[in-house]
Amino acid sequence: MLEYLDDTFEKPEDIARLIQSSIIGYIADMGKGNQERPYVAEQPRSMIAEAFRSLRTNLEFTSEKALKTIFVTSSSASEGKTSVAVNLAIAMAQGGKRVVLLDADLRRPGVHRFLGMSNHDGLSNVFQGQLDIYDAVQTWQDEKLAVITAGTRASVEIPGHKKLDKILSSLEEMADVVIVDGPPFFAADAWVLGARADGVLLVVRPGHTRKGAIKAMMEQVNRSGAKLIGVTLNRIPRKQADLYSGAFYISPYYASNRYEESGAEEGVAAKGGKKSLQTLLKGLQKEPGKINSNGNGRAKLPAPPTLEVLPVKAGDAPATERDRATLDLLYAISRELATHLDSRDLLQRILKLTLESVGASSGSIVVLDEKGEVLDGVLAYDGKVHLQDAQQFADTVERGLAGWVVEHRQAALISSTRDDPRWLQRSWDDDNNGASRSAISVPLVAGDRVVGVLTVVQPEAGQFAEKDLSMLTAIAVCVSFNSGRVLPAGS
Repeated sequence: MLEYLDDTFEKPEDIARLIQSSIIGYIADMGKGNQERPYVAEQPRSMIAEAFRSLRTNLEFTSEKALKTIFVTSSSASEGKTSVAVNLAIAMAQGGKRVVLLDADLRRPGVHRFLGMSNHDGLSNVFQGQLDIYDAVQTWQDEKLAVITAGTRASVEIPGHKKLDKILSSLEEMADVVIVDGPPFFAADAWVLGARADGVLLVVRPGHTRKGAIKAMMEQVNRSGAKLIGVTLNRIPRKQADLYSGAFYISPYYASNRYEESGAEEGVAAKGGKKSLQTLLKGLQKEPGKINSNGNGRAKLPAPPTLEVLPVKAGDAPATERDRATLDLLYAISRELATHLDSRDLLQRILKLTLESVGASSGSIVVLDEKGEVLDGVLAYDGKVHLQDAQQFADTVERGLAGWVVEHRQAALISSTRDDPRWLQRSWDDDNNGASRSAISVPLVAGDRVVGVLTVVQPEAGQFAEKDLSMLTAIAVCVSFNSGRVLPAGS
């Protein structure tokens, strides 16, 4: 009976179906005591901060022209719209944009509380003619983020379109984007703001937002002429992460409790990034002896061996810059995954980022189908990325290093390609005066099979070390858990 009477959203597909708009943001629950804080500024390397950066990126693809004014709202109270508005504004400012954050929720203002700012002079004072809009601007930490609070006369209503247009036009001239935190959409003020803004971002809280409220809100959106540009799911419970697998950061990689408990969200450098990264990767491995269920009553086979994560050697000093570079690379790849690029373009971008991160000159990503045959791939040589057909990769998968990696489900570090029998010698190897190179190759694993191989090559022998192998393993884990987004259909 309780389930029958429950009128709240639980599954993202139900939200998308009722609202008929794309879900462009997935924000996990920040935890008790963190809901009214500038989380992105305080924890810039956290998975939640990365989720806001992904939301920022997705907003750039929602419209053909740049969105100058974004109105953040919800269908009812306590959805977390102010939290989304504040952290989104900070993320945009961190990305290099000049941002104005405007608190237009005059009845229940909250921006000043989140940012620890004075609310003495603000928007309501401008409406009353007591203050010029430019005099109401406050700077928060960074000159790229300007804030206008609601002001002390918070009982005033949003005035007519002409005065509001003048205020917003002035703000749009001084900034690249204006983020407006307004009231929930059942309030008349929200209708005025929504109609004036370039786009409306709707905040929905799973398990809290009611379907009836959404239906009523959508009717009013259509009447007011507001443009709904997308939906952000906010305060997603960690225990329900499996329902929201479309969000890259809720994969087992980002949701690892060991990662959070290691203190990595408080800064990799401060807590020893190398150890945190190793702990994170180990947490992704399947437990030995775990069985696969095929659901048809046939015998269940033990899972094959998983990726081996190299242990941190005792006494090694934390390589802070290297570890920071690794995490920055993973975040960069995650941002690429949040775009609308097709699988081939994504493969090219990921390969290019990887080569730049390890300083390699050449490399490849090979995609395999269910039979282990080459389906697709991209190749980089001397810094330039080239598309290759399946046949051109077939030899290395059948007889070369990639084939060894697939067969053994292990990463390989080759100090000298001339001396290692796993390396398939080509004619250009002989033409290069017998020079030897160094190489790393790691498997991309999804479910219980290898779906691809990532390989990078240096022009001289002995240039790669175990720290480079650890970095490539981390990249492989990130790509593997997002294989449905990265790899072509059929892989």
